[in-house]
Amino acid sequence: MHIVVAIGSSAFSKLGEGSASATQLANLRGAVSALADVAREHRLVLVYGNERRMDFDVCNHSIEQEMRLALPAHAAVTVLTQMTVGGRMADEGAAETVPIIDKDLTAAVVAEAVGADRIVFLTDIDGVYRYWRSFAPEFIAHTRMAGIDKRDFAKETMAPKIEAACHFVRHTGRPAFIGNIIHARSVIAGTSGTRIDP
Repeated sequence: MHIVVAIGSSAFSKLGEGSASATQLANLRGAVSALADVAREHRLVLVYGNERRMDFDVCNHSIEQEMRLALPAHAAVTVLTQMTVGGRMADEGAAETVPIIDKDLTAAVVAEAVGADRIVFLTDIDGVYRYWRSFAPEFIAHTRMAGIDKRDFAKETMAPKIEAACHFVRHTGRPAFIGNIIHARSVIAGTSGTRIDP
């Protein structure tokens, strides 16, 4: 199966933890272990976005290094891009003044272009919840696009994933999945997290 996985730095920075590189790297290694399990059985394309501005070396180099260590017999290719604004690299602070390309929508476009069988958005929560910040959040295990109103989801966190998932589903007729990175295998299998169908 051909699978595109979108992951952000939020999946490496667990709630309540600091932003120290050692902590991020430990979380990253746990995530890579789950992704390696997936890559052993499927063709995997990983799209990563550094929305929490993790240490530059961690986000740009360690993912590839850890994947190569976990999968020494597998070929891997890394395509690295970095935004430049006014002659400065985005990690130097310039990115705060301009719109940032959304990694989730980028992943959806990539998945459509490569003919992926499914797209998976891995994050640090178990799936999609309506009214996440309310007293009674509602977990969604399975839904169709017609049952989704992106106004029900946090604008800066879940709404972009919902929008990107629906983009992929709408243009391909194939499913999208959203769930916790530590349960990557079961999210992809559809036994945990949230599944979105046409």
